[in-house]
Amino acid sequence: MHVREVGDAQTRRQFLELPVQLYKNEPNWIRPLDQDIEGVFDPKKTNSSGMVKPFAGCSLATTAPLLAG
Repeated sequence: MHVREVGDAQTRRQFLELPVQLYKNEPNWIRPLDQDIEGVFDPKKTNSSGMVKPFAGCSLATTAPLLAG
């Protein structure tokens, strides 16, 4: 498994679309706003006191990317 940081527009979109694929058959799931998810990984918006650096990563697989946040 190769994990790399989500740093470009394509992997960012894949990262945000992963829950849509996972929960597409779950009628009670409500998709959060993309800006809310992105805000979790924005150091300017996350109050972590410098102790924790938010990280969004993805694993590049042979068939489809597996993304983790």
